[in-house]
Formats: sequence, C-alpha cells, structure tokens
Amino acid sequence: MKLAAEILLTVYLLFSAVCWALPAASGVKMSVGAAFAERIAFPVILASWVASDARARRRSLCYDFDTFIFFAWPIALPYYLFRTRGVRAFLTLLGFAGICMVAVAFGFAAYGILLLLKR
Repeated sequence: MKLAAEILLTVYLLFSAVCWALPAASGVKMSVGAAFAERIAFPVILASWVASDARARRRSLCYDFDTFIFFAWPIALPYYLFRTRGVRAFLTLLGFAGICMVAVAFGFAAYGILLLLKR
C-alpha cells in the first residue's frame, strides 16, 4: 500500500505539472475546478501516504491525525517523519523533494514542447 501511495504521489505531481503547463503554453488560465481539485488532491495523497506508512511500521496514530496532515501538512508531515524515523527523516524529505523536482522539470519540458508545437 505504501508503494501505491508513493506511485500515486509521483503520478499526481507529473499530471499537475502538465496541467499547469497546458494553460500556460496556450495563454489561458487553468479552470477554477481544475485548480481546486489540484489543491485538494495533494494533501489527500500525503495523508494517505502517512496512514499507509504508519500501518507498514505498525505505529498507531492519534485520532484524526490524517485530517491534521491534510490541513497542516507542511508542519505535520515533517513532525511525523522525524517522530518515526529520527535523523533518517531527511532521506525521506529528500526523496519527496526529488520527486517534486522531477515533476517541475517534466512540467518545464512539457511547457517548452507545447510552445515549440504552437509555432
């Protein structure tokens, strides 16, 4: 399950990068519904990753911790990682940052390709 959440996070970030590149290359704004869905999906995926990681590590989370992750993920996610992994949490955070950087590079590449195809 944890691997599925990591794959879902990677696919989401790549899809999100393309969803931002398409409107930017065509000169229009992203629709309100798509932007809203994009903003909601990321914390939902992070909360599901934390829940599956806690199950895999046989750790019990406090009541409604996944909701706390959803609303306060910039604070709660590092807290969870350092609480469960100690100093090794930096490796997981670097992994998340690496996935995000690949998605950003993918988005820039998609944007550039779309601009070239537009000409």
